[in-house]
Amino acid sequence: MHQSNKFNLRVCNIIEEGRLGGPQVRIAEIAHRLVTHGVETTVVLPEMDSADFIQLLEERKINFRLFPLHRLTRDKRLLARYIFFFPTEVLKLTKFFRRQRFDIIHCSGGIWQIKGLIAARLAGTPSVWHLNDTGLPLPFRIAFRALARVLPSALIVAASRVKQYYLSSMAPSNLPTYEVQAPVDTKHFAPGLSTPCKSISDWQGLKVVTCGSINPAKGLETFIRMAHKASQKRGDMHFFIIGKTHESQKQYKKRLDKLIAQNEMTNITFIGFQKDVRAVLEAADIYVCASDSEASPLSVWEAMSMAKPVVSTDVGDVARFLDSEKKEAIAPPRDPDKLAELVLNLASDKNLRTRRGNAARQAILSHLDVNIVARKQAETYNQIYRSTHCS
Repeated sequence: MHQSNKFNLRVCNIIEEGRLGGPQVRIAEIAHRLVTHGVETTVVLPEMDSADFIQLLEERKINFRLFPLHRLTRDKRLLARYIFFFPTEVLKLTKFFRRQRFDIIHCSGGIWQIKGLIAARLAGTPSVWHLNDTGLPLPFRIAFRALARVLPSALIVAASRVKQYYLSSMAPSNLPTYEVQAPVDTKHFAPGLSTPCKSISDWQGLKVVTCGSINPAKGLETFIRMAHKASQKRGDMHFFIIGKTHESQKQYKKRLDKLIAQNEMTNITFIGFQKDVRAVLEAADIYVCASDSEASPLSVWEAMSMAKPVVSTDVGDVARFLDSEKKEAIAPPRDPDKLAELVLNLASDKNLRTRRGNAARQAILSHLDVNIVARKQAETYNQIYRSTHCS
């Protein structure tokens, strides 16, 4: 191992998406705590659209390097730049990896982020491919099957569902695979520590909240239809959608606005991006995840850590961590009727909401606290290092 002061292992965690979301938060929070396990992390991220992520890394005192990385996108202009600059960006990363002599390159962000994997291979550095989705089209999974045989030294899956989705028949059987879930800082995301968000708490009635960037994978049409159906049974509920609308999703946001208007709903509100998610959750009575696909959804884990009762579609590993409440908390994806039924059950019983919320927090404390996950990540790095240097 390359010694660096008190560190036994030097890791570069690279992600090609700079916009702040679950994977970026995971990188920062785990890297911050890996220091106590003798692991030094340097994060490589894009120059573009990374301001919030950079701020988080600076707050956590994490080393980082900015590169002119272009992300894969449906925007034709940006896609052309992605293809044109791909070789140059890989070569720049290769030179950086060789110069820094990292022990492991950790490629985050999902199966389409492969520049770090190629550069690690060219630099002769072991790499781990972090898979964190369950909803990409078949061509991507076919590409994964081919690339997984030649690029990574190991795989990390963000959930058992991810492993089932990609690895049941597509990955080499001898490729080491480790599960590392998204973590929650349970000391920060704890009930009673934050003033409720006034944009939510000032409304009358029960507050039903969902959080996440505005995009089709979050199932927001399902959430809106669920809200409409639940409102036909109870008139004292207000529904909130919390999340940023990126430029690429403005047309999708217009479709959501049209759906709300068609249903003549006046009790549903878009709040937009909120930096203090804890204050949002403090104001919520019920948390709903209506996603079409997820892996280890950080927004759900944060709501559970805040002792909020959760209703969710059956995505990722949510049902696994709501096991004792599964029948009362889990609906099939794209099923607004079932979601509405489950939300109404909670709305009618305050004691049930309290019991379910307390059980949810206990599940997070037992399995997904950031210190537990950081220890698992450190163990994974050490196993990968030993397997690639002792074989």
